Amino acid sequence: ASAMLLLFSAVPGYWLAVALIDKEGRKPMQSIGFLAMGAAFVALALFGKSLLNGDMLLFFIIYGITFLFTNYGPNTTTYVYPVELYPTNVRARGHGIAALSGKLGAAISALFFPLLIVSIGKFGLLFLLGIIAFIGLAATVLLLPETKQKSLLETSKEMELVMVGEILYKEFESMATHIKKVSELLDLEMHDSKLYKTTFKKIKAKEHSADLDVKQIMYYLTNVKSNTLLYIDISHLAARLDDIIDIIEAAAARISIYDVPPTPNMREFSLTIKKSAVLVGEGIEFLNLLLQNQAKIAEVSELYRRVSAQENKGDEILRNSLAEIMKFNDTKEVIKYKEIYDLLEMVTDKCVDVIDVISDIALRYSNSR
Repeated sequence: ASAMLLLFSAVPGYWLAVALIDKEGRKPMQSIGFLAMGAAFVALALFGKSLLNGDMLLFFIIYGITFLFTNYGPNTTTYVYPVELYPTNVRARGHGIAALSGKLGAAISALFFPLLIVSIGKFGLLFLLGIIAFIGLAATVLLLPETKQKSLLETSKEMELVMVGEILYKEFESMATHIKKVSELLDLEMHDSKLYKTTFKKIKAKEHSADLDVKQIMYYLTNVKSNTLLYIDISHLAARLDDIIDIIEAAAARISIYDVPPTPNMREFSLTIKKSAVLVGEGIEFLNLLLQNQAKIAEVSELYRRVSAQENKGDEILRNSLAEIMKFNDTKEVIKYKEIYDLLEMVTDKCVDVIDVISDIALRYSNSR
């Protein structure tokens, strides 16, 4: 009876999987498999006893369905998914862990099934198996991407980006927070020359913290040992964020060293930089949401438009500032202010550069999905 059940239900499940996996897709097959298994197990748990006492054929048909859809779905797709999803540098290890998990599950079930049968009975155990199958269905629907008709490069690249985003987002978020804080300190410095020394020390401390974030990011990228475009983009993003803080620190240092009184144009620059810093933070948050499929790529265009508007405002302020300082009689003062204005304008340029890199990552990610 067991051989016949295996022949007419389990084996055809593999045949169907081979025939349909590139047509139906991995995710639908695994979802259907878990759904049918769960429904069959629950049906056997609820009606199996009466079927055994009455319609034995129907009992074995329903029981055979569990074999059919196990092999049509999870038994096949759980071997395919690890190969396609794990990045190249961890693919063998990831596939090994996935296989180990399956073998471990089989060992645990062999150990505990006899105890569960004694504890909750055969039909209680069938109901438990149905619940586990439905949990597998939920996990498949909510967590797994579809890899049908995608190359290994595309699927592994997509997962690679998600993994990197999850690991490094904390550092990028920290850098964005530092940028926002130093922009606020710079604005404070522009409105009260008595605070030059104090605010510069605070800006310097934030710049040092941002350097530590960059080191953490670079340490991760170095140890991943991959040459993909993704890691180039990530390193560029870290560098551009660091540039913003470095240049703000340089501007604050010049203001403190030269001990020049702030001008209306300098105050206007600091306000523009504050707004740009907020947009940089929004860009980092957008990237995080995009990697979680909670943001649309079109949103980055609006973000780019807004940060570009601030950069254009910075260009306008710079032109007005240069026209103003050209009226100075003291050449030294001209040199001092010009250097400060150039640095302040450069900050707005670097904010645009950050959104540029985020746009590149977003486009690359969307093309790999």
